Amino acid sequence: MASARRDRHVHPDARLHAAQGSSWIYGIVNSSFRWSTGTSATLKGLLEEKWCRSDATIMVVDFNIDSQYYLTAADSPGEDYRNAHAWCSAERCIHKLDESKYMNRHAPGCVDQECEAAFAEAGLSSLLVDTGPCGTPEKPGQPGTPLYVAIPHVWADGMGNPRENRLPDCQLARIQAMVDNLDFLGRDPSSPVAFWMDTLCIPMANKHKALRKECIRSMRLIYSEASAVLALDAWMQQVPLAAPAPDRSIRFYTCAWLRRLWTFQKGILNRNMFLRFQDGAQGHQSLLHDVQAWESNLRTTRGTHVGFPSDAVTKTTLHLLVIADMVGMVAKGDEGPATLSEHPWPTA
Repeated sequence: MASARRDRHVHPDARLHAAQGSSWIYGIVNSSFRWSTGTSATLKGLLEEKWCRSDATIMVVDFNIDSQYYLTAADSPGEDYRNAHAWCSAERCIHKLDESKYMNRHAPGCVDQECEAAFAEAGLSSLLVDTGPCGTPEKPGQPGTPLYVAIPHVWADGMGNPRENRLPDCQLARIQAMVDNLDFLGRDPSSPVAFWMDTLCIPMANKHKALRKECIRSMRLIYSEASAVLALDAWMQQVPLAAPAPDRSIRFYTCAWLRRLWTFQKGILNRNMFLRFQDGAQGHQSLLHDVQAWESNLRTTRGTHVGFPSDAVTKTTLHLLVIADMVGMVAKGDEGPATLSEHPWPTA
């Protein structure tokens, strides 16, 4: 208490020099001498021990020191993950999936590891009643079009197939159950909902090479016109819906799905995006509401401001949501901002 009282009368320049000394001791750079921001070299080193070095670099750019402390204490995917990213640098993640050794994974709890791999080429058009060549409605978005849910996922989780349109029966049943559990506008709870998934709906056979290219070019439309999008990521699915809001938001931020632009940019095109956790799905906007409510309660009850949970949700999605809006304006024929034509918007 005595030292605190004396500090009230310390000359402002002395406080500045003290802050400079603390910054040097703790390795804080570019902090403008404020404890709420900056990058600790020590914390960055701890993050690099748990995460891909490229991801760790993004973390220290995205978050303040309180968030970095939280991330160093949070779980990481484990030893296999760290070994896979051992040669990544701060500038680039070089981890790539070896398709020549790719194997499908069975659903958690599957007791028959020899369960049949189903949904071969003959079943490509059976997801929806009236389908186009890519397993989607002939006229997506038109009245009477069957509802379907698009499924972005991480191939490293074992739900891809580089050779044929097949997945184990247990995975198909699990995915269907997760899709049927979603609640969105127009959903009939008494009926199962069809789903679209690249593994099943983009033809892999060499004789369908032209069709495969057509389907890939159509993916923007496939995702944007879906009734909903359900993002599947094994890392996110380890956390229950009842977990504290910060835990869910950090899992979302650190999941591999967000690091794969191919799946992420497609999923974000649909405003009705759900994130699958351990025991259920939560809408992206609902998660943001939860973390903002948690932060507001902390400010009210403890007088403490912590903003990293909402940052974890918004920093990864806000810019792409803006892009999605602009792409939608172009698709509808709206002129949009004067600078819109300067951007090379993709057609797929």
